[in-house]
Amino acid sequence: MATAVFESLSVDPATFERLTGWSMRPEGLCRGERCVPLAAENGRVDVRVFAQRTSSALVHDAENGLWALGPESGGRALASGEGADSACPCGRSCERSCGRRASRS
Repeated sequence: MATAVFESLSVDPATFERLTGWSMRPEGLCRGERCVPLAAENGRVDVRVFAQRTSSALVHDAENGLWALGPESGGRALASGEGADSACPCGRSCERSCGRRASRS
């Protein structure tokens, strides 16, 4: 999963799937055969709970009102030091979309 950028921590399942590849099923959020137990509350995905259950980084950009969900860390360490491409809520690269510019460290 590439880094996904959200404007809110409460996201509709279709947007969450488009940005992350995880789809809502009766057993939770699933990608392929793997599922993370998580029920949609009021028809929405709680990004913070998903991040906790998958050990994914979740970072808030207060200045721009955005949240970035990173790939799973697999526990205590990232699988690599490579930064992932990011996708904005509108589905395009943050460099060219939504009137916002992505910052990279």
